[in-house]
Amino acid sequence: MSKINEATYFLSDRVKNIIDKIDKDYKEMINEIRIRNNNPIAVKLKDKILYVTENSKLVFNFNDRLVRVTQDEMDESFNRLCKFSVYSYLNDIRNGFITLNGGHRVGFCATAVRDNDDVLSLKDISSFNIRISREFNNCSDKIFDCMMNNGFGNVLIVGQPSSGKTTLLRDIARLLSNNRFNVCVVDERQELFSKNCNYDKGYNTDVFLSYPKHTGIQTAIRTMSPDYIITDEICEEKECEAICNALNSGVKFALSIHAQSIDELKNKYIFRRIIETASFDYIVLLQGKDNPGEIKQIMSSNEVLHNNINTYCFSA
Repeated sequence: MSKINEATYFLSDRVKNIIDKIDKDYKEMINEIRIRNNNPIAVKLKDKILYVTENSKLVFNFNDRLVRVTQDEMDESFNRLCKFSVYSYLNDIRNGFITLNGGHRVGFCATAVRDNDDVLSLKDISSFNIRISREFNNCSDKIFDCMMNNGFGNVLIVGQPSSGKTTLLRDIARLLSNNRFNVCVVDERQELFSKNCNYDKGYNTDVFLSYPKHTGIQTAIRTMSPDYIITDEICEEKECEAICNALNSGVKFALSIHAQSIDELKNKYIFRRIIETASFDYIVLLQGKDNPGEIKQIMSSNEVLHNNINTYCFSA
């Protein structure tokens, strides 16, 4: 099954069939599919936004032949996504997304059905954002070469949403694992190595699926004696506390964090908190969402903190 078919199986039959007939060469380049109630279906191909016509063509401009999805089709798709049991997916719904087999993530907007602050269900689904997960082996070679040449240390990947952070972390896990490091991946959202995906984890990788990041980090240290722990999108104090405790015990990390620039990174409390505990030898700044996976700079935390950025490993 193709990646697009994996990620769109839950859509209404009409919409799914139209997407399935998109030219296969274009389908292989699609990163995101955005479906909005009574609006054209938009697909993202690297740095381009295109729209889908009724005959499965991709076009730049609005016209009368673009596919528009009805409210009934949106609701039907959401019920399929939840396997007709919204209650079973309440935790995911509260987080705003559901992760599919293969690591694809479906975010959604809707009207919340609430009991005070508790979300009990959703109605009137208005938007889907389907993010396509793909494996690109050796995409982190520049980072790994730096690690081999300068000593295996802590890695922090920095980029805006959809800039390729998760894909790079997945490949770093594989390369470390195949170089005889014991690697634990804490995959809270099942995007790195989901349950039924066949991505290459390497020979020495153990995966904690759906664990909250702070719990997974603590459990990994107690049970698996990792050399490296890898986890995605650090953003909470309790995650930071678990990382700091683990760093003090000698475990190394490859992490990611949201930021579009070095200045934004330096202003993030989570970054400053982690750096108080241990120096990150490799801070990897990505180009951005228009060039996913492409590296802009590789620096050390000392260079970042003291504005002495020489990019001793690599600069685009």
